[in-house]
Amino acid sequence: MISPLTNAFLINPMPLQLTLNLCSHGCIYCFSILNDPKRKADLKKILSILKHHKNRNDITSLFLKDKYPVLISNNVDPFSKNNHVLTNQILKLLVAMDIPVQLNTRGGYGWQEASEKIKPSIWYVSVPYSDDEVRKIFEPNAPSLDERFEMVKELVKKHKVMIGINPFDAKFSDDHKAIIDKYSEIGVKHFWINRFHLNYKQQSNLTDSQKEIFGPEFLKQAASKDINPETVKLYIALRDYAKEKDCEIIGTPSGHYESWFDDFYSIYPKTMPTQNDFFKWCEENKSEGDTISFDEFFDFFAPLIPDWETDISKFIYNKSNLDDKTFMKKTRLKNILHVYWDSKAGLNLAKNYPVFSWFKVQTEKKLDWAKDGNGDRLLIYHPNNYNTKEFLILEETKQS
Repeated sequence: MISPLTNAFLINPMPLQLTLNLCSHGCIYCFSILNDPKRKADLKKILSILKHHKNRNDITSLFLKDKYPVLISNNVDPFSKNNHVLTNQILKLLVAMDIPVQLNTRGGYGWQEASEKIKPSIWYVSVPYSDDEVRKIFEPNAPSLDERFEMVKELVKKHKVMIGINPFDAKFSDDHKAIIDKYSEIGVKHFWINRFHLNYKQQSNLTDSQKEIFGPEFLKQAASKDINPETVKLYIALRDYAKEKDCEIIGTPSGHYESWFDDFYSIYPKTMPTQNDFFKWCEENKSEGDTISFDEFFDFFAPLIPDWETDISKFIYNKSNLDDKTFMKKTRLKNILHVYWDSKAGLNLAKNYPVFSWFKVQTEKKLDWAKDGNGDRLLIYHPNNYNTKEFLILEETKQS
């Protein structure tokens, strides 16, 4: 199915994704398989929306009309043995419609045909391992590490490629630096890192033998929101090493602008705005200790967002945290900017990025949130002094 990328709004420049058959690579930690082990591609629906999107006003069709790019895919490998034929058939249609794509893959079958037929694009290639014997344990049917390297050597001649060291943990590789060494030599600059995470519901779909491979302590850590301190040390060391190699570790933003987004903007005529763009605006317009208001947040994003009135419910991240969901059935995307400014369903800038904090002001009579004239909380911007908590307490202060 072609549908909104659910967690994309203000986070990912790609608003749509194509979902196909469950991948046959057999990665035992695949969240997509563990979430829905019986999913199959609905070719009839895919062809229907591609054929009729110009006459429809659902959010997917509106993005297709305006030729926003499609991600293939966040939850399936397009070049697995059971997907590559279908992938290339659909790519042929998308190329004819002049709709660009981003491809996420471990490689496999038919990627050469895809590479030739599409315009220069972003390719995300997953390489979490430095030893193919370890790869065989966790990804038994996936392409070997040598096959992935040979694929990337070809892809970089035409496309922009980032390598996903994802999932990132010493259990999957005891030499992550070797991955950076190998791929930086052929021109790859960006390496995406994310820690291993499987919630308990997903883990319940693991077989006993798969659980044994991971081990109980590792699975407990995988379900926790807390990050293993050893993983943090590993990340910091790899980040510093990547800098020495003139490369960049991405996927763990701090609130500073990340230049790897420039690859998207150089390739795709249209993308959705993201928090990363807002980070850049802050760097260019704010100084240490300045406040940021919702009005500034709104005024930045509103002109960059398509002005459609439609059902946006499938496009909203973490909407289960919203008490009122009725307004999403027919509204404009800019109407949810307030949700993304200050709610659990939003960006959670102060919680997730150490350069931002909500702040309380201590006066003679009370301690209370700093707010603007409309009653919206204010953020304080401190790019040179990280705060790992969500708020700060200040004495009476002049709000900039």
